[in-house]
Amino acid sequence: MKTLRRKPIAVILGIVLVAMLWLAFRPELLFVNKSVDDPFPTTTVSAPAHR
Repeated sequence: MKTLRRKPIAVILGIVLVAMLWLAFRPELLFVNKSVDDPFPTTTVSAPAHR
């Protein structure tokens, strides 16, 4: 009788876990159809000071 009640609880917990992981990772946001028009970041290199 105990095994009959464990399966639905395990299924519900599994669904909740998958939903939480989906919200944390959001795999559909890996493919975003937007253009970015930002300049490439550049750094300036300073010459070492001579003594």
